[in-house]
Amino acid sequence: MAAVKWDDLINFKINTLKIATPTHIVLGIILLSVLWFASGVFKAAPVHVSTISAPLFKVEVTPSKAAPVMKEVIARGSVMAFKSVSLFSEGSGFIEEIVAPKGSNVKQGDILLRIRNEDQAQKLQQAKTAVIQREMEYKAAIELTHKSFSSGVSLAQAKTALDTAIANLASTQHNFDALSIKAPFDGIFNATDLDLGSATVSLMTFGSTVGTMIDLSSIKVVLQISEKDALSLKLGQEAFLSTPYGGKNEVKGKIVYMSKAADPKLRTFRVEVVAQNPGMKFYEGMTIQARIPIQKVQGHLVNFSLLTLDDSGNVGMRIVDENSAVKFYPVIPLKTENGKIWVEGLPASSNIISMGQDFVNAGQKVSAIKKEVK
Repeated sequence: MAAVKWDDLINFKINTLKIATPTHIVLGIILLSVLWFASGVFKAAPVHVSTISAPLFKVEVTPSKAAPVMKEVIARGSVMAFKSVSLFSEGSGFIEEIVAPKGSNVKQGDILLRIRNEDQAQKLQQAKTAVIQREMEYKAAIELTHKSFSSGVSLAQAKTALDTAIANLASTQHNFDALSIKAPFDGIFNATDLDLGSATVSLMTFGSTVGTMIDLSSIKVVLQISEKDALSLKLGQEAFLSTPYGGKNEVKGKIVYMSKAADPKLRTFRVEVVAQNPGMKFYEGMTIQARIPIQKVQGHLVNFSLLTLDDSGNVGMRIVDENSAVKFYPVIPLKTENGKIWVEGLPASSNIISMGQDFVNAGQKVSAIKKEVK
């Protein structure tokens, strides 16, 4: 076998490289790539979707159990005296004496003021004298009749004259007594601006206003009740009255009148409550708060700050249910107690959101953290 010469080998490789042009090289690479992918060497890697969710919003909840509480109608009204009478002069003359000062407590029959009228005094004296004279004449007529010195006609005339004199004395005495104005019942004398030193004020004429007598041993409170609350009330129902400014001065009364016609302007119903007024602590015209018990219901005693509004403007509270979802419940305020408020409308056992209620919505899942009760 003939030996290969190095010159021949070098010439062969050079001729081979001349045949493989750049175009052939590119086509070869593409062909190899297609065969490689088709053979399954390159496979699509599986896509892994993350299942990690955002953390739940944390809220603080306060456990609350429902308790029985009295549902009440709360209304405000004004005090009226149980008895009130305007006093007028029944005579004419100048005021002689103001016996009872304005605002004083008086008893029935006490003289409040005296009016001086010299003409009435003279008429009274004349009437008394006339009665004495007619009595003497009548007695004389009786003696003459018994002695047959006078007829029965003269005796009858004497008797008629005496009766007329007595009647005139009674009328004159009444007019004179009217100059002393007296209290018609026990109460407070609220006089007008009477002045002994003023000629215009101290002169009283028939029908002149003297003042007013009021009896505050009992009071009548006039309330304006809404239609909804009026349907819950009845005659004879107890009502507890107090001033709206605090203090332990509550008294018990009863409903004595309920209007069946609404006020055309206020659309409310007039309700009157009568109560005793020990110590006269309530004055006429004073504002009064009435508390009228209706029925016992189940309610929750909560802080005012836990009340909130929903998107419709309803007053209510947000709680977290057993599924960790937020729920909104409209509530009805019942009454206040020791700086808190009783409300009706929540489930018997509720986890009330006490912190974060304004940052969550109904149906939202939350992480509830119970507040530690100290």
